[in-house]
Amino acid sequence: MRYKIIIFNFLINIINFDNIYALSISGKEIKNLAREWLESHKIEERISLLSEIKYPNCDKMEFTNISNNFSLIKVQCFSPNNWSLILRNKINNNKIVKFSKKDATRNSLNSTYKEIEIYVLNRQLEKNQTIKDIDVTKKKIRKTFKTEGLVTNKEDLLGKIAKVRIKENRPIYFRNLKKKWLVEKNSKVIVENNSGPITIKVDGIAMENGDYSDKIKVKNLRSNEILVGFVVNKKKITINPKQF
Repeated sequence: MRYKIIIFNFLINIINFDNIYALSISGKEIKNLAREWLESHKIEERISLLSEIKYPNCDKMEFTNISNNFSLIKVQCFSPNNWSLILRNKINNNKIVKFSKKDATRNSLNSTYKEIEIYVLNRQLEKNQTIKDIDVTKKKIRKTFKTEGLVTNKEDLLGKIAKVRIKENRPIYFRNLKKKWLVEKNSKVIVENNSGPITIKVDGIAMENGDYSDKIKVKNLRSNEILVGFVVNKKKITINPKQF
């Protein structure tokens, strides 16, 4: 009878043992959870933990850094079982990335920005280089920049000259481009002076850039006199402003 009781108790213990580990969590699963927790703190995971070891099931687990550099991590389970263990994380100091509060705020804000499609350059252009059709492409990028003054039409890029160095895959603003004037400085023009029924025309050189109806200085090539006239088109300057 005594032997029967011992065998019965032994069988009961085996059953209970199986029930405890029927629902369990493996070392591999704990390591994966630890990796996610470390990544949220911008720390590389290099934990030594046997993947095949089974631990009592855990629905509520908490990780705590108990060292100065995340080299020792406490794992604590609260439900449905109560247990804890210490993990050792081999830290490579060269790969630890520390973020300031400002960086964290910026990263948080960036995650809320939507992607938009804009025109960008597919190669870097230096100052005074002309933008050609083969240089321009469309690209979806995260909207983390100001859109005021942003070039949104391809036609506004083609043929324009870079005012500054423009890097590839970056938003392009009108301030990055040299303005295409109707009349450009040092270009040849016809200076026209209408005085009643008489119209006098002379060759001239524009001394300033100008758009339609702009008042600019122009040099009379015949007399070298500096005149002031108004832009009519890319070849014509009039001294008589009544047309405007």
